[in-house]
Parts: sequence; structure tokens; C-alpha cells
Amino acid sequence: PERTLQIHGNLHFARCAGGCAGPVPLPEGLGEGIARDAVPDDATLAALRCASCGGWLRPHVLWFDEYYDEENYRAETALSALAGAALLLVVGTSGATSLPARMVEIALAQAVSVVVVDPEPTSFAQRAVEDKGAFLRGTACAVVPQVVAALTAR
Repeated sequence: PERTLQIHGNLHFARCAGGCAGPVPLPEGLGEGIARDAVPDDATLAALRCASCGGWLRPHVLWFDEYYDEENYRAETALSALAGAALLLVVGTSGATSLPARMVEIALAQAVSVVVVDPEPTSFAQRAVEDKGAFLRGTACAVVPQVVAALTAR
């Protein structure tokens, strides 16, 4: 996990919408069994409040009107990790955002192998295949464990 950079965030974590804290893991089972149109109970509402300021928590994911930063998405760390990389594994992104697109371009320019895992072909998948990389069609849950097993067997 410390070597995995979740550059789009992680839906299992939340952070203060006001910016004072986070990311923090969401309590397990939060919201389970609640109908979509039901009013959350007091315990659920309390779990969605920032422990530091009492403000609302928000999902720890990059939204379309936001930008990559080091604090929340480890953007600079992700870019600098390419310097010594032998492989860039791109999992589940359309390539429509700047950081993944930049990383693929840098990797290909540095002759780093690019492997793309996605249920559907993407522009990244095409670039990877054209540059002697690979496109592995499928979900992250199905394909990534197989990739990890193959890499650790080496």
C-alpha cells in the first residue's frame, strides 16, 4: 500500500470539506441498509462530521473541478516515482485528467513499460500496446491480483 499511489483518491476515505483534516477511513458499514431516500439517523450523521471542526466530511476523491496536489493525491510523489520505475501500471482511468496523462507520456518517453488495466479500451491502452506495453481487459478486482502474483513470482 505504501508504494501504491491512488492519484484519484479512495472512496473508502473522507476528509473535511473545509480542508482542516483528513483523509480518514470511513467507519465500516456506514450507510449500509439505508434506503436511498431515507433520512440518515443521528449516528450516521455524526460519523459524517469532521472530528476537528465539526464540519461535513466529503469523499476523498478528485472531483472534476479540482486539481491534483501532493497533500491529498501525492501528485509530485507519483511523478518522481517514474524516475526509477521499470513499469507503470495504470488501473481504471480514462486518461481524461492531467496527472495520469502526464505520467503515461513521461513513462513512454523514458522507455518505461506501461501496462493498462481497464474494462474498456482507452487512449492509454492504445498507446501502451503501440509502445510494446500491454492492455489487460477486465476490472481492477479481477486483473490486478493476477498482475501482482505474476510480478512477485519473478
